[in-house]
Amino acid sequence: MADSASELESDTSSLDGGPVSKVTSPGQMEQLQKRIESLQQENRVLTMELETYKLRCKTLQEENRELRKASVTIVSDLFFMLSKVSSYFLECLWDQLSFNKVVLINLRENY
Repeated sequence: MADSASELESDTSSLDGGPVSKVTSPGQMEQLQKRIESLQQENRVLTMELETYKLRCKTLQEENRELRKASVTIVSDLFFMLSKVSSYFLECLWDQLSFNKVVLINLRENY
């Protein structure tokens, strides 16, 4: 039993570039074949997961681009609105100052 375990280990270590030994029993062959099939299935699943994540990444990158564009538009609109509001307030202040100047002149003339 210890010999078959060490043979199996040496067989699997060949995947890492270790020594290669021959599988002698049909049980070992079947065991290795099942392991190969299991690894191939795992590889297919991981490949599909990778493709899914790649697509999700592309989707998120596109969404990010769209959000950045929208952000620039929003900021631009905000600056435009702030410009309009500040112009309005400046105009109101100027009108108030002009009115106060007239009132002050009238007060000086009347007293």
